[in-house]
Amino acid sequence: MNNFKILIIGYGNTLRNDDGVGVRIAEIIAEENWTNVQVIATHQLTPELAADIADASLVIFVDAVLSNQTDIRIEKLAAVTEWNNLGHAESPASLLALTQAIYQQTPRALGIFIPAINCEFGEELSTITQKGLTKAIEAIRKIITSEDLTEYQKQDFDNLPADNFQE
Repeated sequence: MNNFKILIIGYGNTLRNDDGVGVRIAEIIAEENWTNVQVIATHQLTPELAADIADASLVIFVDAVLSNQTDIRIEKLAAVTEWNNLGHAESPASLLALTQAIYQQTPRALGIFIPAINCEFGEELSTITQKGLTKAIEAIRKIITSEDLTEYQKQDFDNLPADNFQE
């Protein structure tokens, strides 16, 4: 695992209540200083992140998603074959595609999406989003501390340890 570098990118608007949960998760993980983990907390995804993404073996994007669901979603992500927006507010898929185009490589990628119900102005998390924050951190910890972490290098995401968190 010495050469295995994990990048966590938490993004969202911390002045829009639940929308800031990705940033909060990134800040919590950064404070805990996990081994072999680089953490970026940002307002939005931008093309400049491609260099950090290219250096990672696994990238985990963490964001809020407006939803009537009550549990987090964990998804395998892949680069899109085309993109038409090279400005700000990129999607994880377009950033992966940009990384591939520039660096001729992309890491394995996951998206962890936390349900959000209140994105009005404010800095408080709803109860559902607060529970999602806790579950997301548990899922990320389980993913990166899995004894089978070498399986991620083989792009085997079919049996993610975090699947247990999807109820």
